[in-house]
Amino acid sequence: MCSLFRASDRTPREAPIPLDAELINAFLSAVQTVLVQETGVSATRESRPGIDRSTTTPYEITAIIGITGDIAGMVMISMPKETALRFYSAVMGEEKTEADSIVASAIAEFTNTVAGTAAIALDDKGLSANISPPVVIHGKGASVSTLDLPRIAVPLKTGIGPMTVELAIAKVSPASG
Repeated sequence: MCSLFRASDRTPREAPIPLDAELINAFLSAVQTVLVQETGVSATRESRPGIDRSTTTPYEITAIIGITGDIAGMVMISMPKETALRFYSAVMGEEKTEADSIVASAIAEFTNTVAGTAAIALDDKGLSANISPPVVIHGKGASVSTLDLPRIAVPLKTGIGPMTVELAIAKVSPASG
């Protein structure tokens, strides 16, 4: 599977994205793998990844998972309500008209599986990544702060609708002793 992020995604005038491609690709590959396994559809980048300077969620349904270990930060998968409903329908085989707690649970589990898959891939490269239980936020524009850690946003186009993966993660330096 080809990676969704390349160093060439930056134009010469852009500041370097402060997150290495190994970390980004572990999560984007996990999104691709889990999306295909769960729904049968794949994801493609809608545009270049970039630093998201906003502190708000881009869509109505957002699941967030914290990460600790050799890398630390959070992964956020955000999607419009319609994408969440189509995801639920594709996975469960039944239609929903409202993004209720059952739909939110499906999106939380999707995000949890993505983060777990990425954590396994990173562990295979010698980087531990422990994940927290997911938190789901309803409402576009909800405030989410990552403090001083920049958020890298990767807009994706899928067969069930758009979604954005946002990563605010970094390798942790060992404590000097």
